[in-house]
Amino acid sequence: MELVKSEARLKNILVSDKEENPLKIINVLKSDLINTLKNYMDVSYDDLDVNITINEYGQFVFSAYLVSRRLKNLSAIIE
Repeated sequence: MELVKSEARLKNILVSDKEENPLKIINVLKSDLINTLKNYMDVSYDDLDVNITINEYGQFVFSAYLVSRRLKNLSAIIE
């Protein structure tokens, strides 16, 4: 019985740690994404919504939602 309680406590600690880490990196990740996406479209920091959650398997799930006013001329970028 004590082993089951210990395992549950450890699982709660690990999940808690996993939940805190994404919150620390979202702003950095969002900034990096914006800098990359600016090469292809007109976007600002406020146009991008980034979210990191943890699914029931303990895996990180990354989602991003972006609204862009226009795409840049890709033929000029490719050359």
